[in-house]
Amino acid sequence: MIDLQTVYICIMHVLLFYSAAYILFWFTQKTYNGFGSWTLATICFSCTYGAVLLRLVISEGVCVGAVILFTPLASMLYTDAILRFTKDKPLPGYAYLLLLLVVPLNLYFYYVDNNITIRYAILLLSITPFNFIICRTLFLFNPVTGRILYLIGGMFFLMRFVGLGFKLILLLMDSENYSVFQSPDMGAYLLFNLVATIGVGLFFFMIHILRSQEELYMARLGNAMKKKVSGEKQFLSE
Repeated sequence: MIDLQTVYICIMHVLLFYSAAYILFWFTQKTYNGFGSWTLATICFSCTYGAVLLRLVISEGVCVGAVILFTPLASMLYTDAILRFTKDKPLPGYAYLLLLLVVPLNLYFYYVDNNITIRYAILLLSITPFNFIICRTLFLFNPVTGRILYLIGGMFFLMRFVGLGFKLILLLMDSENYSVFQSPDMGAYLLFNLVATIGVGLFFFMIHILRSQEELYMARLGNAMKKKVSGEKQFLSE
């Protein structure tokens, strides 16, 4: 049987590693539109797993509240990053108002009518439109080079969303016996999510590097054209 706590720790450490790498890259290398949002999204996502693990040592209510807040916020920031990177436009500010509905509603189904299935369904519904926007944008984006990377990135996001849907099915089947660290069927979901998390993190690094290479290539091409035009002018003047 898979040790679920260990898998949670692995996912959190992967996200923390990516968060630190993004921050270091942000301050030491040239970055493009959306990098800041992506970094913040990764930090928020790592906080959700940290909150799950901290249930063992601090108040469960605080941890549940953190998951309720950071899960949809991370999806919004990932969407903002993808839109900025591919289309140079941010996620509309009014989209964040959804938090004002999702967070209180989920808190109600914890403190008043404790129902984890409804809480999870609300979270899943709240992130569905953002995952749709991300996948649609990546699948339809047509860059100069590296289109396959965007298709793979879209598949990783789709994998993550399918994994979340699988978890909801598990809750619907047996919510009474559900446990974060003891439900046997959760192992498949977490391993699936671990692969998707690693893939999503690598994806943004790769398309960022690819854009740097495209920019360098265009700069060299521009310099070559300038030299050619200059040489032709010099030839004609002689």
